[in-house]
Amino acid sequence: MGESMIVLGCDLSFTRSGLVWMDMSYKVVRHEDWVCKPGPKRLLRALRWFKQHTPVADLAIIEDYAYGTPSRVVVVKLAELGAACKMALEANGIDYLLVSPSAIKKHVTGKGTAEKDVVARELERLHGVKFDHDKGYDLSDAAACAAWGVDYLGRKR
Repeated sequence: MGESMIVLGCDLSFTRSGLVWMDMSYKVVRHEDWVCKPGPKRLLRALRWFKQHTPVADLAIIEDYAYGTPSRVVVVKLAELGAACKMALEANGIDYLLVSPSAIKKHVTGKGTAEKDVVARELERLHGVKFDHDKGYDLSDAAACAAWGVDYLGRKR
């Protein structure tokens, strides 16, 4: 495993998803955010978008579903979106891991229940990662996933 490895962090959300590609020095090499509007063929649009936007990575870290979400409907829709993302990753030959939101937060902040703004602030402090227009902190959450993956791969060396 060389320094040129890339980790893709995925924060999937019913309203807005964030993807962040990070190298082994925690440098963000690319980021995308996307709104998958409801309606006919939503999953097909999601699959096509993910397949187009996830072609280069050595490993993807997907923040697992928030099972504590108040609505089971939201969890089901997140699961559908997650399936589209996983299918695209598999179609592009990218291995992925699901990591709980609390594990991602704890990894960055030391506290598994940290708020999104705290995660964003710690990412900037620890790794210099900041997104100027990060509505809902989706990109920061995706970057936190990627940082978890960088450390995971570093431990495997």
